[in-house]
Amino acid sequence: MWLSHVGLNVYVHDTFYVVAHFHFLFSAATFSAVFALTYYYYSVLFGIKYSKIFSLLHLIYWTCGQ
Repeated sequence: MWLSHVGLNVYVHDTFYVVAHFHFLFSAATFSAVFALTYYYYSVLFGIKYSKIFSLLHLIYWTCGQ
């Protein structure tokens, strides 16, 4: 949302802020996908399911941490 403002976008264009923002965003999306795949495929491969309560708590903590 910050970079959609024209004045701020011109000011921070080609700075480390933009680079860090996109790297942080992509790394968070990558780790979220890894967690989702782990929760799904762990039960498929090993036949052991995670607790839904702990999975939900992990999701909440991860989302708030990001």
